[in-house]
Amino acid sequence: MKGLSALAGILILTFALSSSAKPGYQESIQTEIDNLLIEGDYSYKVLSVSEIIDNLIAVSLIPPYREFPNIILFTVNRKDGSLKRIYEALCLGIQDEPSGVPDLHTIGYALDFFMDEGKPPSMSDKTTKAAIEIFEKEGGTIVPYGKFFHGHFGQRTKQRYLIDKTQYKKFALALLGERYNEYPDQECMMYDTPNLREVKFFKKDNKYHIMAKTANNQKWTVAFKGIDADNKYLIDKVISVEKMTGR
Repeated sequence: MKGLSALAGILILTFALSSSAKPGYQESIQTEIDNLLIEGDYSYKVLSVSEIIDNLIAVSLIPPYREFPNIILFTVNRKDGSLKRIYEALCLGIQDEPSGVPDLHTIGYALDFFMDEGKPPSMSDKTTKAAIEIFEKEGGTIVPYGKFFHGHFGQRTKQRYLIDKTQYKKFALALLGERYNEYPDQECMMYDTPNLREVKFFKKDNKYHIMAKTANNQKWTVAFKGIDADNKYLIDKVISVEKMTGR
């Protein structure tokens, strides 16, 4: 009975990276991702689409360029089956070697910058959120890091996303070592993204969890209580990382 209780208490839905998108959602997912791209010939690959947990699904992908999500969440309307993309997305994994994914800095579409007085970004800070809103109104997409912002321009539509990378310096030190203290601390050059190797989306103890393993042997876990009323931010998001040995 204890085993059955434990099984009932944790719902784990694993989606293999070789699987294709669910037939009913594939077109909607592709349209939503297409609307996030900048102008130009950029392609991505949807790796997998999870089953629905409550009203949420998670989509994993190979990004078209750096500072683009590799996991995007959607809410599902149970009445008509339509999808609504959640504004906050995820980009899980760090590597300091080139991935081969295009870097928008090299073609003049991106810049790294600071707020007035060098105040570090924080998603709990109104000033940070105001800076994000202003940048988006000017036609850009913004990614906050621990001491600076990455921003890029040239979007095809007015659709935007947010990736919270304010803790990525801490994660890089834990995963890749002290050499990250020697790298420039105010630019995103050394924060390339490895491919995802395995992803799980599950619910446990009244929290949603996304667990991802990367091609460079990192394990990332994102836990959150839900999505806010505006369908924008993950509530009480906590990210943890660890190095894996072997494969």
